Amino acid sequence: MNLNVTSNSGGLFLLWENDSTGAYIPQGGIADSTTTISLYETTRTSVDPFITYAGKKVVHTS
Repeated sequence: MNLNVTSNSGGLFLLWENDSTGAYIPQGGIADSTTTISLYETTRTSVDPFITYAGKKVVHTS
């Protein structure tokens, strides 16, 4: 059986304060109550079950 786990976290925002002095600053700044930043954390897990069958080999001779 194979097992893979990945974890990721970050933040996203789409709106800025204005186009001159506030470029790249999320609307509302970084205060939790007013910001437009969306924080996220993800964990992904995948399981890959597999079976290997080794049967009896039959040899025919004449």
